[in-house]
Amino acid sequence: MHAVMSLVFGYLVGCINPARMVAKKKNVNLQEEGTGNLGATNTALVFGRKAGYFVLFFDMLKSIFSYKIARILFPQLRLAGLIAGIGVLIGHAFPVFFHFQGGKSLASFGGLVLAHDPLQFAVLLTLGIVMAFAMNYGVYLAVTATVLFPVFS
Repeated sequence: MHAVMSLVFGYLVGCINPARMVAKKKNVNLQEEGTGNLGATNTALVFGRKAGYFVLFFDMLKSIFSYKIARILFPQLRLAGLIAGIGVLIGHAFPVFFHFQGGKSLASFGGLVLAHDPLQFAVLLTLGIVMAFAMNYGVYLAVTATVLFPVFS
């Protein structure tokens, strides 16, 4: 039961979308601009780096917050933080309040890794940056981290 509650808690937190908030404040439908994605990268493309960094930071904080709170609420469940973090990823990608159309959960995933193990975050970030530069394609940062996180954990 605690696992389900952790997942639902994380999901609801993940449904909060800062990119949509920034776009609404500026009277723009972000899904019709730039890449059409509701994430930090598209926010930066459409509104500038400052707005993109705000969304990136907020999305990471959603996972960190959920991870920490779930561990406090359910200390008997060893994986409560990870389960809540996974809920954030699902909620960010498929928010019930926005017809299940959200972002890609990359920043939220980064926040989850950071909350779970800061050293592992630093290693994955470094390896991801090396791969992104080596392949001259930024998406390799996220792909590298996603593939190696379960291996390192």
